[in-house]
Amino acid sequence: MNYSLELVKMRDKMHQEIIRESIRTIMGKELHAIVLDKPIQFNLVYYRPGDRDGDEEVLITGVDGYSSELTGTNMDGEERLILYRDVPIETLAILHGAVTSKGYTIQELIW
Repeated sequence: MNYSLELVKMRDKMHQEIIRESIRTIMGKELHAIVLDKPIQFNLVYYRPGDRDGDEEVLITGVDGYSSELTGTNMDGEERLILYRDVPIETLAILHGAVTSKGYTIQELIW
């Protein structure tokens, strides 16, 4: 058994189920978001070209209703869009559990 391949499959399946739940829940309400009842804290390590790579503690606060990207904040209160690929599988599993067990509310985004 190739464990690396199994982990990739598991990660992809959780990602798909989170997206599916967010689309099903917010369908037709693009200016809404899923807001987690309990934000999930983790250490985000990322690389971006140039001087933008980093390492910071962030809170996943929900799922954007328009893009299905993860929303969050860092410890300074700055808002972030968090890429699924940057989320460790353990944290993704916690998020998956929160979303599939309806541990969230729907919030209208005010522009």
